[in-house]
Amino acid sequence: PPPPLRPTLTSNRRGTQESRAMDVLTMQPLFGAIAICGAITVACHIKSLVEGSCSQVDQIWSISPVIYMLYITFADPSAPPYHPRLLLMSCLITAWGVRLTYNFARKGGYAGEEDYRWPALRRIITNKWLWRLFHVLFISLYQNVLLLLIVLPALRAPHSPIDWSRD
Repeated sequence: PPPPLRPTLTSNRRGTQESRAMDVLTMQPLFGAIAICGAITVACHIKSLVEGSCSQVDQIWSISPVIYMLYITFADPSAPPYHPRLLLMSCLITAWGVRLTYNFARKGGYAGEEDYRWPALRRIITNKWLWRLFHVLFISLYQNVLLLLIVLPALRAPHSPIDWSRD
């Protein structure tokens, strides 16, 4: 039978548990993208607690999809190197990210001020524990997962045939 498209954990040369976990991240772009998303989520949450501002995700809204897309483009061992679809998707998402980042910066988005909607929501959600739960689940986690979901279709792009004969 032909060899599998993706290496398995049994192909690990070093044999340690840590190296196996690292191999999973490097062999499976989805796991790596989820790990990056988790790191960005935790960093955004910690930074928002330190600064007292909930606008951390707003500041990376245009940057993290570009990071995920570039990771998927260049970290998928089952895709041919420099696959045209992935390169096109990377270019388009990068152009979108540059345009969004420029406009956000031009309007003072990186000046450190909190978006006006968060204080308005704090006035509505007055319970301290309910606000913390909202902060963790929606502001930090949900928005970052949503940004990851934007680029996940790219995982299938190099494996889907183009069939122009379909009606």
